[in-house]
Amino acid sequence: MVVYYIKEYIKKTIIAVLRYAFHYNDDYKFLPDLAMTKITIVKHWPYRAIKLPIIVIGTATGDGLIRTMQDELLREDQLGISGPTDGVTYDGTSGYHYGGGFRITVTVDVAAEDTITREKIIDFVIMYLRYHYISNLQSYGLQLVDMRLTGEHQRLVGDDYVYFDGITVEYYTEWRDEVSVGEAERIESFNLEQVFSLLVDGTTV
Repeated sequence: MVVYYIKEYIKKTIIAVLRYAFHYNDDYKFLPDLAMTKITIVKHWPYRAIKLPIIVIGTATGDGLIRTMQDELLREDQLGISGPTDGVTYDGTSGYHYGGGFRITVTVDVAAEDTITREKIIDFVIMYLRYHYISNLQSYGLQLVDMRLTGEHQRLVGDDYVYFDGITVEYYTEWRDEVSVGEAERIESFNLEQVFSLLVDGTTV
């Protein structure tokens, strides 16, 4: 579930930043009340008609970079080890963990009833994400890598056109997950030589 949690964490963080920033925007003020808000900011496209303009946060592509501990399981023996600073002895069963870096592309899609509103909101999104990255997002463990425009298009919805545009933002974050002792030992017990021999002679596993 690591990939799922990383994606949800990044999306929720970006949504929180944009909702906070647009709350202080007089032209496109975000409010939790859908009847009162001047802009909608969500993490998935709604299944029903909703107030425009709208910002939708999603994830596109991602790469797992195993930099922290390479691609091996690392066993932590926590039995009878004193803490380096507090001198406390920690008791418990031995644990396993794995981790690394993760680069993921976040999509920020904007839909509006006219092109001027669409472009203004795109400008605000870029400005807010860049500013809040410098002041806040780094403290959440997100490193801004790249930001690009995705390209504009329009779509006929009912009798009116809706105008779309967006940006992609690439972030880098590092993660670590705990693995149960039983699952880690099962993975470590894999007999890859047997698997390779079956592949060579054409036998299916």
